[in-house]
Amino acid sequence: MTAAPKKTIVTAIAVLLFLQAGFLQAQESKPQPPPPRAGAVTHILGDQSFIFGLGALFPLFFVKMSDGTVEATNLSIGPKASIEYMNYLSQSFALGIEVTGGFAFSPNFNIYWALPITAKIIYIIYIGSTQLFLDLGAGIILEKFLEYGHLDFFAKPQVSFYIPIDPTLDLGLAVGYWFVPQFATPDQPQDQSRLGNFLDISVSLIYHL
Repeated sequence: MTAAPKKTIVTAIAVLLFLQAGFLQAQESKPQPPPPRAGAVTHILGDQSFIFGLGALFPLFFVKMSDGTVEATNLSIGPKASIEYMNYLSQSFALGIEVTGGFAFSPNFNIYWALPITAKIIYIIYIGSTQLFLDLGAGIILEKFLEYGHLDFFAKPQVSFYIPIDPTLDLGLAVGYWFVPQFATPDQPQDQSRLGNFLDISVSLIYHL
């Protein structure tokens, strides 16, 4: 082999080594995506969860619909429990349906029963590994006190805060406000229509399917 071809081969090898070194240097200097946050939560369309709640129902006051008079409920604090099915629409939105049961006592120990069935839209805010749920719910409520039974409209905004326990469980505290229009039945005077106001506070557990 003559000197010229040898020189050409050496030059080609040197160029290839130079290009390879430049390519590796560029790869090392290219910004790499950050690793996932520890405890980060990811939800997509179709993810499902159940929420179980146990707490207390606080009867606050009634508003007389005929003249706006505020009246005491004369009901004591009582227990309540709930179960909710939730389906995620995205990372930040979900739909849910909740069934709640609760009761309270009158001074004579008569029982006021309440069974709301609520459809909810939920907006989720992520704060580190914790979650803040802002719910807006509406539905119907079955009520019973003495011989009077009602089926009324029901609305409930709610705020909940959750911390993760493990990949399938979150533990939190939920605070909801009940608006219950209690319309007079045909056999009652029309001025008996009331707007009930209740507060519920629950310890809640989310189980992710």
